[in-house]
Order: sequence, then C-alpha cells, then structure tokens
Amino acid sequence: MSTGFDIFGNARSGRRFACLLLTFAVLMVCPVTLSPALAAARSTDLSVATRLARQLLREEALPLAQATPTLGSATPGLDRPMVTLGSANVVDMARFWKLRLDRSRSVAFARSHPPRGSHLSESQTGAGQLEQNVIWTRRRLPVQVVSADLEYTFLSLSPGETALRVDSQVLWRPQRTGATRVPSADRAASIYVHRLDARARPSASGLRASGVVRRLIRVVNHLPTLPPESYELGCDRVETSYEVAFRPAPGSLPNAVATGYIGCPQLSLRVGRHQVLLVQRRLVRTLSSILGARITSR
Repeated sequence: MSTGFDIFGNARSGRRFACLLLTFAVLMVCPVTLSPALAAARSTDLSVATRLARQLLREEALPLAQATPTLGSATPGLDRPMVTLGSANVVDMARFWKLRLDRSRSVAFARSHPPRGSHLSESQTGAGQLEQNVIWTRRRLPVQVVSADLEYTFLSLSPGETALRVDSQVLWRPQRTGATRVPSADRAASIYVHRLDARARPSASGLRASGVVRRLIRVVNHLPTLPPESYELGCDRVETSYEVAFRPAPGSLPNAVATGYIGCPQLSLRVGRHQVLLVQRRLVRTLSSILGARITSR
C-alpha cells in the first residue's frame, strides 16, 4: 500500500509508485556541456583525488627485506585488483612486487599495518584459493571524494613466493550542474511514502507550505553527488521507499522528482531531462522531521 501526502497534509493514492519501484535502478544520464567554471572545478576535484591516491600509495606496508619491485605485465593474474571500481570518476594507481614469503604471511603483514586513518573493510580469498586481497578504507575524506581505498591483491606463485599488486583507488564526485537542481521558484511539493507493512502512516498536517517547500528545495539542491555507476551500491534491507515531487504551483505537473529507498545510500533526482544520483541521508532526516515520524526500514 502506498500512501501519499501533499504538502498540506492531505492523503492521496500512491498506486503509480509501482512504476517508480521498477524504474529507479535505471539511470539515464543526459550529456551536459560544462561551463568554464564547472570545468575548472572538475579539474580541481580530479587534482584532489589524484593527490589522495598518491598519498595512499605511499602508505603501503611491505616487508622490505623480502620485497622486490616488478612490472605488473610480468605477472599473469594481476592485470587488475580483485575489487575494481568501474567508473570514469576513479583514480587508480598501482605498484607491483614479488615477496619472498608465502601468501598467508604476506597477507598477515598487510593486515597488521593499517594506513593512517583507515579501517579494514574487506579481506577475502579469490577463486582457486590462489588469490587473496586486503582492503583498507580511509575514514575521513575531502568533500570532493566518495571513497578512498588501499587494496592489496596477493597471488601465490610458489610455497615461499607471492606476487603482490597494491592499488590506491579514489572515487571522486562528479560536478553538479544547474540543470540538476530543483528550480527555486517552485511553490508546491508532494511526498509519497511506500511501506511494505503499511502499519505506520506519517502525517504532514499543520505545516506552512511555502516554508516546507523552500526547506526541501534547499536540502535537495545541496546534496552531494555520486557517480552514475553508484546505483549499484549495496542496500540494507529495504522496506520503505519514497518520492518527493516538486511543482511550479499546486496541481501542476512536477518538474523535479526525487526518488529513494531507505537502506540505500543514494537517491535519484530527475529534473526535466536530466538525472543525477545524490547522497540521500540528509533528505531522509528532513522528511522524517517534516512528516513527524522516522522514515526507516523499522
């Protein structure tokens, strides 16, 4: 059951939300020509990501007495790290080594030497039990960066010899153009919430429409971006989804629609022909405040 609330607190039918659930995962991106200012900002963001990638790679931990640098192309199986970020917004820098240690001791060394300000986010064994990785993820990041990882990929060569690939992978945010912002002149908005259990209904009564609309527009227009490939980011258990539609006036067709799933890190915002992925956390908190109830899975 879908329950919709316009900005004046009136309940509406939300059957059309079924289409929304089917189409959210398909992200259509219209080509946008960046202005000189945005192009300069993009270049700056790339520079920040590149500097961070270099810094991470300098923090690799190696048993130097047993390490010899090699060419990556000379080691079949290490043409890529075990975990790759398939995005045009990734800076990936790599180094290759041969260690005179077996794989288990090599992995133990990497796990016991974390880079500064990082936490262990993954350590797994690949196919055939010959390959294993260790990923350290940086906690605090510049605003231009989505994630920054230092990944070790180990490949057993012999009982006492291991090939190692070390990657620093930094995912940086795309620039947000004016075409992906909700028009500040919009004067109406509707909030639709879909809950699988349908037991709790938020309320939007007693709100001043103009103040709420301005607040929602301000929040949405200041959300950080995510690369288009981020719709594949993992979600927790999803039991609630929502849509916020912005309109020039009450009763008119929406010119911007934000769609999200609670439990996922991202939302999709469509403004006219343009679509962008954004970090949804702040909008979810705002919607919970406006509706007087937490919009959560449980």
